[in-house]
Amino acid sequence: MMNGFVRWLCKLIPKKINNRVLVGILLVFSKFNKYGRFFVYSHENTNKEAILRLRGVVGEDNKFIENQQDYENVYIGLATLKDAGCGAIATYNAIRLIEKENAENAENAENAVSKENGGVENKSLNFTGTLPLWKIISKYEERGIIYSGKFGISPKAIIAVMKDLGYHINVFIPKTDSDIDEFAGLNQVIVMTYYNNKYDLYDQLHTVAIGRSKMGYRAYNVYGNGQSHGYFKSLSSLVKALGTGNAAPIILVGINEERVEK
Repeated sequence: MMNGFVRWLCKLIPKKINNRVLVGILLVFSKFNKYGRFFVYSHENTNKEAILRLRGVVGEDNKFIENQQDYENVYIGLATLKDAGCGAIATYNAIRLIEKENAENAENAENAVSKENGGVENKSLNFTGTLPLWKIISKYEERGIIYSGKFGISPKAIIAVMKDLGYHINVFIPKTDSDIDEFAGLNQVIVMTYYNNKYDLYDQLHTVAIGRSKMGYRAYNVYGNGQSHGYFKSLSSLVKALGTGNAAPIILVGINEERVEK
């Protein structure tokens, strides 16, 4: 009987609770999950060891994280990153996207100067992560995880962490699926939390980082198995192609190195 009630409630929430209220509820739930500094520090060391076993020295491979399913020995609160780590991974990927853009801009400028001087274009591109994944997890363990991490992190915590890191943030909570494209075009990178199924919360929420390039929009760690999702000509077309086609954005966090006029 309880399972039947839960299923009924999960179908009711997307219909009766708007996105703004839902984001507020997640924020309230996250206020009751603060760990002591000793727990966070000891967890950080354990996570660091597990992550380095998975990836080697993070930053050397210039890769994003899209294999969430492999992070079963990395923890956020009392949950594994495999089960509830999409928000932390999206934060990591968002920072990497901005670093990648900066590296490409610097590389282009260097090549332009080299060509002016008769030099050869440098085809190598190198960018390294300034904030390791295990430190991102610790930040969210200090503030932001929901139900000891088992329900992931509050979208508001992503905003707070990115501001702490010095990024300029724009926030957009859409009322419909189709009013997101203008916002997307104003921001370097977007972290989006969305319903996997806008008709049923039982299919859970997911959070991804989204980058924009000449090829279009691409989302990172959509499926958690290394499969890519992109490129798309618009953010709305990217969202429509998620899963079974019933995905719907809840909140979009625009992340920029420079202040963006809205």
